[in-house]
Amino acid sequence: MPEFLTRRIRQDVIREDRVADIGLLIVDEFDAFLTQRYLASGVRVSFHEAFQSLLDAVPESCRILMVSATTPEKPKPAIRSEKSNDYEKQMDNSIQAAFRGFLDTEFDPKYVEIQERYYRDFIPHAEIHAVPVTDREVIKFDAAVRSEFGLLVNWISGALQTHIDPNYVLPRLDKILSGEMSIAPFGPRLRKGSKSVVAGLLSRLQMINHIPDFLFEDMFRDFAYYSDETSKYDNSLTKRLPVSALRIEEPGRSRDGRVEMWPSLRGKRDVLLKIVRHHKGQKGVLFFRNIRVLNAVKDELIALGYRVAIVHGKNRPDLNDRRLNLFRREENILLLITRDTGKRGLDLPEADYAIFYSPKAREDVTWQEVSRIRSTVTSKKASYFLFYESTSEQDKMAAMLEALERTTHSKNIGLLNPSAIDREPFTT
Repeated sequence: MPEFLTRRIRQDVIREDRVADIGLLIVDEFDAFLTQRYLASGVRVSFHEAFQSLLDAVPESCRILMVSATTPEKPKPAIRSEKSNDYEKQMDNSIQAAFRGFLDTEFDPKYVEIQERYYRDFIPHAEIHAVPVTDREVIKFDAAVRSEFGLLVNWISGALQTHIDPNYVLPRLDKILSGEMSIAPFGPRLRKGSKSVVAGLLSRLQMINHIPDFLFEDMFRDFAYYSDETSKYDNSLTKRLPVSALRIEEPGRSRDGRVEMWPSLRGKRDVLLKIVRHHKGQKGVLFFRNIRVLNAVKDELIALGYRVAIVHGKNRPDLNDRRLNLFRREENILLLITRDTGKRGLDLPEADYAIFYSPKAREDVTWQEVSRIRSTVTSKKASYFLFYESTSEQDKMAAMLEALERTTHSKNIGLLNPSAIDREPFTT
């Protein structure tokens, strides 16, 4: 890690004359050290402090080789005729463009593409199966979330008498609510601790915007939706028109005001168990975003007689290490791990397959996670991504598949009908 090397240079553990002789610095997974800040004028990118300190410590003559499985793509011009409500994807595109612009400005680098014959036999080459899961209740709940999100954007725009841009507002909501940033570029700011109508609507928008992250991970046990006869502003923001809209009921909160999320396993659980049964006797890695869902799935697997090893951020590091070693050493065992725990650098080549309880928005992060089980052309392993069809998660999955096909060397990428899981070979 860069901080270790930087610290040793500063502490004179490595002599100055040795540092001055450094002619080549190789940085693997360099994009892990990029960070972004949302400003009124856009996105500002920089390196993490530890990595920047390392760059400052090496001599100016030192050449830098930065390596990553993916490289931020050049920004593409927007097509005016295209309209998209996928705000998460649009925000990610702006971040990727900012990353590329920062690298080009800071280094004026030479981008090198290695010829395939040099890495064909060992490059990660995953079989990626996107598995649609049908659940009518999730579809209705997702429709309610989208409906209320649109209402809130409309009401905030009406209250301000100007159309707000969710792509600008969403990543800056904390700072907007604290009064540090304006609601629109160079627009009005809220007072800190404001109890205004706009502040209340923005707080509600923040909560609604996070619900899909929990909905698609089966973490919405105590949530409900209802049909509401209400009104919304017209395009001119001068008149209110009656509408019938689905809304989300106000959830219960803890004493400190936080919304509590609890698991309610649904259709994804059934498909996950089907995949595990299909790989009977093999070692699988199951990735989750939330510890509570991980534990709920763990209980069901244990009840069915499966051996499991559990790794997550609330465990002590030494306990996680012991459980990882257990998984690597034993046969016929499942590893359940949270995705934030299994960050870069954690390789699990002992695994025969992987299941992801939900997809992420960024294909570079997804590819790095898929690559952990070390699937190659000569030793192909399957990775399964579960998603709820006919919801906004399906849109995210479709965008992910398109991006993976474009930016990786894997061609075994496609949809897998759950009914085909028990058949060999799979038909995608």
